[in-house]
Amino acid sequence: AVSEAIGKEAMKYGAEKNKITVVHSSVIDELLNMNSVSYKSNNSFEILSIGRHHWKKGYHYALDAMKILKDEGIKFKYTIIAQGDLPEEIIFMIDDYKLEEEVNIVKGMPYDELIKYLSKCNLLLLPSVEEGIANVVLEAMAVGVPVLTTDCGGMSEVVTDRSNGYIVPVRDPEQIAVKVKEFIDSKTEVKYKMIENAKETIKAEFTREKQNADFKKFYKSLMN
Repeated sequence: AVSEAIGKEAMKYGAEKNKITVVHSSVIDELLNMNSVSYKSNNSFEILSIGRHHWKKGYHYALDAMKILKDEGIKFKYTIIAQGDLPEEIIFMIDDYKLEEEVNIVKGMPYDELIKYLSKCNLLLLPSVEEGIANVVLEAMAVGVPVLTTDCGGMSEVVTDRSNGYIVPVRDPEQIAVKVKEFIDSKTEVKYKMIENAKETIKAEFTREKQNADFKKFYKSLMN
């Protein structure tokens, strides 16, 4: 399983606890050598979400949060990069909330281009209602972009609130807005420390070297 949470989910369908092994996903080493601009203050705060158009990704909760931020006078830009057809629900919400100037929907792009786009934003938002462990969160942490994620699936196995990122309850746009404002208002040294802690988390548990070693250990246990 890619997370403890997925392992527990498998047990609901009959998997035996002592036969479940967790091998975390990994990021490529090159990402850890990148330096983002996420700690810098801009005139407009850049928030980014990445993933396919699907109800599990929780984009409508993110848009609820963006409306709260706009109503409170926060200057921001929110971009969703997603594969697939744009749902009518999302189009309607952007229009109904009058977020045309703040929200940008971008169709998917090649991986290298996506990572460059990611590295230039101020905050990665994962508003999902269901995940294993989202690779995009690991990638953001590796390149030095702070993350704000919901407590879905195995995300709490990666993100510790206010230490290496922010974590909020699932389906809670009010808390998303609260944490965005908290991050914007936090001191530069706090942002630096969060970025540093996130990179250390990736180095400790989510490298290719660690993943390869865990797989080898897993296969050896099967042969034994």
